[in-house]
Amino acid sequence: MTPVTHSEAGGLEIDDSQDQHTPITYDNCHEVAGPFYHGTKSALDDGTELVPGYTSNFQQGRVSNNIYFTTLVETAAWGAQLAAALDLFEKALILRPGDSQARGESQLIKLYLESLEYLEDERWANAVENLNLIYDARPSFANAS
Repeated sequence: MTPVTHSEAGGLEIDDSQDQHTPITYDNCHEVAGPFYHGTKSALDDGTELVPGYTSNFQQGRVSNNIYFTTLVETAAWGAQLAAALDLFEKALILRPGDSQARGESQLIKLYLESLEYLEDERWANAVENLNLIYDARPSFANAS
């Protein structure tokens, strides 16, 4: 993991030379330089304020109590792509309810997204159970193998 250290400029620097990690916390988050990215299926303008308390991108009926962001464009894009993919599979199932491939993909995506929410809630056993089901169904899902 990559450690984060204070720089002379007052921000945080990333040091790839060691295998340690310092988590970003409420106490030191003001020292982290952006830009920051958020992956969502919603169309947002640059600078849109994100606040918790809205419906989750990934689980219908669940309210998100947190906002997740990253400094990596790829990670944000991946989150947005997962949310969009789930929507597409759900639409495919409306049009073709008997499509076993769309149903299977939708179930794997739902299990995966549910696993992420279990991890957020520190429900480790539930997350591991879901991830094992995914791996058993398709070891290469989400580049897991």
